[in-house]
Amino acid sequence: MEPAKPQILVAPLNWGLGHATRSIPVIRRLLDRGFGVTVASDGLALELLRREFPQLESWELPGYGVHYRKPVLISLIKQIPGIQKVIREEHQLILDRAKRNRFRAIISDNRYGIWHPDIPSILITHQVQLPIGQWTTKLINPWLRSYFRPYREIWVPDFAPPHHLTGYMTETNDPRIHAIGPLSRFTKSDLPQDIELLVLLSGPEPARTRWENFFLQEEVRLPYRKMVLLRGLPGADPDAIPSTDRLTILPHLPAEALNNLMARSKAIICRAGYSTIMDLMILEKTAIMVPTPGQPEQEYIAHRLQIKNLAVIRQSELFSIQEAIASLELCQPWPQGQWISWEKRLDNLLATR
Repeated sequence: MEPAKPQILVAPLNWGLGHATRSIPVIRRLLDRGFGVTVASDGLALELLRREFPQLESWELPGYGVHYRKPVLISLIKQIPGIQKVIREEHQLILDRAKRNRFRAIISDNRYGIWHPDIPSILITHQVQLPIGQWTTKLINPWLRSYFRPYREIWVPDFAPPHHLTGYMTETNDPRIHAIGPLSRFTKSDLPQDIELLVLLSGPEPARTRWENFFLQEEVRLPYRKMVLLRGLPGADPDAIPSTDRLTILPHLPAEALNNLMARSKAIICRAGYSTIMDLMILEKTAIMVPTPGQPEQEYIAHRLQIKNLAVIRQSELFSIQEAIASLELCQPWPQGQWISWEKRLDNLLATR
């Protein structure tokens, strides 16, 4: 009889798909190294992981449902009781499940209740501090950091200073914070660059639809012969908006197909989500980025990328596409910095348990 595999719980936040997608390479690597993995999340993030790893045990967690609305301070303060309730619920679930599951470690991506006092618990985050205004920061960030206390280590998908992209958001003296380098489900490939423009739509409504309508109006005036519009609508009717000879319109793509599509594209327009930035870095691509409205962490990182001349940043979805594409030629290559692999961090943590 084979000995039981050491088990690890991986639980990403369901806020967009970025936390779930960057958990995919972690899960794959854990499986390759002989660990057993249980995944836990909710909503679309859980659906994505179940499709990607149908053989793994999965748990459904309560949803956070966090959103940013202006004014940001009032919006966040109003949501704190609901967030605290969900954190307590998911933590109690872990305490109950751990009685039946012998986990060697717990890896939480931005879920603050996913930890256990007797199990090495790790938090993956690029938001140790939120860049949400001077007074908001002073009020919210101490409350946020209080949820980091139970974790043995905090892993940041970034380089160590001075080449870190996260800037202020991870600049603390906390010795538990470790840069683990970029996390991406994608791999670099040398496919022919036969797509002149790729537009990746995402973000909340009505901004997503407004951006889509604007691009479809502008598309007829663009000189490019091969373009792709990815609508960012999983499950939508693929024929809802017909493609043309110059423009292919798709509702959604699985990871491997999107990897290839981005690798083939000369110019990319997308949101400034951190996981998308990690994907672009792995593919050695830059892009025209539009921060999602009402998400200050995207606005902050986009500003840093603009200062470092690593991407072309536009604050509104309505902009001159040709002018922005021409500006891509002025962008610098992605920086390379120091980091320690999360695999080595995990091995050290388990060895000193």
